[in-house]
Amino acid sequence: MKTSFLGADLRNANLVGADLSNTDLREANFDNANLTGANLNNAILKKASLQKANLSGAKLEETNLKNSDMQWSEFQAAELAGVFLNGANLSNAKLRKVDLTGADLRWANLSNVFLTEANLTNANLLETDLSQANLEQANFTEANLITTVFNGANLTGANLTGADLLAAKVEENWLKKLDTWQVIGVKEIQASYEIGEEALPQYKYKLIKIKK
Repeated sequence: MKTSFLGADLRNANLVGADLSNTDLREANFDNANLTGANLNNAILKKASLQKANLSGAKLEETNLKNSDMQWSEFQAAELAGVFLNGANLSNAKLRKVDLTGADLRWANLSNVFLTEANLTNANLLETDLSQANLEQANFTEANLITTVFNGANLTGANLTGADLLAAKVEENWLKKLDTWQVIGVKEIQASYEIGEEALPQYKYKLIKIKK
């Protein structure tokens, strides 16, 4: 049975290195808390607030963060393999060198985030908003990027090998920019997709499969 801190007010708390693994922290408030190096593996933080929290080096493997609010938070080198971030808001968060292998990021807001050198191999980013994100050298190998929003994102040196980009939201010249960005897997992408018009009013273009 999980220890419960349901709805706990932990704003500004110093939780450096704390062991909160397997803890029920639903709807808890960690705004501005210091969770550097904390162990949150398998914890439940659904609808929790972690705005401007510091989770650098924290362990969040298989952690449930569905619909949580983590705007402006710091996740430098955090371990998030298999984490559940469905519908979470991570806009403006810093996730440099994080491990998001196999993570569930469906419908999450990652606009304006720093995901430089992050590992998102086999991650699920269905309808994830990556607009204006810094994705330099991020690894999206075999990731699900169906309907993912890439408008304004920087993909310099990113790895898109084997990723599914069907209906991803992009700019009109996005396929050409892949060469400038020196994206890994660019030839496969350019041979498989073309730019089509997007029906949704907030976007103009999307990737469509080339009929062979």
